[in-house]
Amino acid sequence: MSVPTLEAMPIDEQADEPESSLEESALRTDNLAGALTPALQTMIGFVERAKNRARAFADSYERWSETPQGKSVLKTAAEIHQFAQSAQLALDQSAERVRTWAESPAGQRVFDGLDVMMVAREIGDFYARAGIYRPLDATFLRDVLEQVEAHAPHDLRRSVDSVAPASAAWTWICEGLLASPSLARWKDQLAEALDCMEDERWHASVSTLLPIIEGVIAEKSGVLENMRVGRRLEQLLDSDQEGTPDDLIVGMVTYPALKVIDAEIFAKRGFATTAPDDPGLNRHTILHGVTGGFGTRENAVRVLMVIIALAETFDGPVGLRASTHEMTDATLMRDFGPIAKARRRAATGAATAAYPTRSADYAGSMGQRNGAAIRAPQSAVK
Repeated sequence: MSVPTLEAMPIDEQADEPESSLEESALRTDNLAGALTPALQTMIGFVERAKNRARAFADSYERWSETPQGKSVLKTAAEIHQFAQSAQLALDQSAERVRTWAESPAGQRVFDGLDVMMVAREIGDFYARAGIYRPLDATFLRDVLEQVEAHAPHDLRRSVDSVAPASAAWTWICEGLLASPSLARWKDQLAEALDCMEDERWHASVSTLLPIIEGVIAEKSGVLENMRVGRRLEQLLDSDQEGTPDDLIVGMVTYPALKVIDAEIFAKRGFATTAPDDPGLNRHTILHGVTGGFGTRENAVRVLMVIIALAETFDGPVGLRASTHEMTDATLMRDFGPIAKARRRAATGAATAAYPTRSADYAGSMGQRNGAAIRAPQSAVK
């Protein structure tokens, strides 16, 4: 059975189909209009009621504003608005004055001081926890601050490697240390200990360096009967000696590191409970021959770093006394200072132009101690 195609259908049959579709569409339109009419009427009624309420509220507000109470409230509101505008203007003016001050050399110096003091304290706390000190140098300070920022566990071997013989810093450390006035009496002994370290004779290094610590403290504090070395050092550091602000900054880094003197190096240790191979860094067990396990690279470097901390406490950074070292990093505090971000936001080109010489000036001022100037590296004390 064949199905007739559209072409084969009679013309009358083709015309019937469109007429039927139009009737159905008209019916659907009528039904849709009938269904939407109530909803449209409801919406129109809602809009009219809203307009009436708004008109009533406006009329009510106008009548209220003419009453004594309304006039009083409107007057107070106007005064509050005027005060707010005045306060905003004063605030904008104050903010502009603060910004201008922050951009000035005086403002930048204040920021420098705050940054240096807060960073110095953070570094000092780190050295107290780590049990090893490193000289005041931008590279080492930056390394400490990066470890603090990353909450990284302290790696003693890594710290030792950075200041041990054959390290990049070893030459200027030795030069600056041997030129330190506070160590002048022990210069020959110190030189021998440094030679021993370079030859990896760790037992000789440790036993040669340990007496220097006690000697320096005794010379500075005087020999006090029945007072242990750590207590003498504490009393010495807490004394009311005059000093510059830079002395305070250096002390904030070195003092915490010197706690190891009382806590470990000169701590009381029972001989009977100390093993013959005990690796501890304790002056009494070492110099009384109780233990022989102290001869390690780490112990030798740690003792040397304590002596450096003492030298920097009393004489300023050892790097300033070394012709082979230049303290020229001008970005340390701008990178790591607690308010460095705020300062960078406030700084302008004029303020930034003052920075290149700031670090060198600061390094030069840190060399001042009791009126005795330690000059810049180019003319360092030999």
